[in-house]
Amino acid sequence: MKTSNKLLLGFFGLVVAALVITNIAIKSELKNAPLTNNLVEISKNNSSLLLINKDVVVMSINKNTTKEQINDYQTQLKEANIILNINKIEFGLDNKIKFLSISVDCNDGFKGSVDQTLNGNEKIGFYRIYEKKAPKPFGMYPQ
Repeated sequence: MKTSNKLLLGFFGLVVAALVITNIAIKSELKNAPLTNNLVEISKNNSSLLLINKDVVVMSINKNTTKEQINDYQTQLKEANIILNINKIEFGLDNKIKFLSISVDCNDGFKGSVDQTLNGNEKIGFYRIYEKKAPKPFGMYPQ
């Protein structure tokens, strides 16, 4: 093999190694990034949401969420060992949620309650992050 080919092959090897190392570093940074702000933003930007997996639970309700959806959320959360209580719910003449008061018990020491008048884009909800290093493993909004 010619010397120029060996140099070119070596150069490409270094480029590939640099890309692999950069990719590993980026994944490590993303893994260590706090989820709290991202979860609240995700739930604020969507109309109604329930996300349940082994790492995180996020629920968000707005004025357009139906009573059936809320009942479904309660059922799914119960299967995840989280109790969602609807303390008070008021509907407007348009059958949209006007006021909602909820309490959440994650059955692991994290619990809370919140209420909100739902006009425009207001949301009500909570998140629970199960990662041990999470800076804020539980929160309710609005605060």
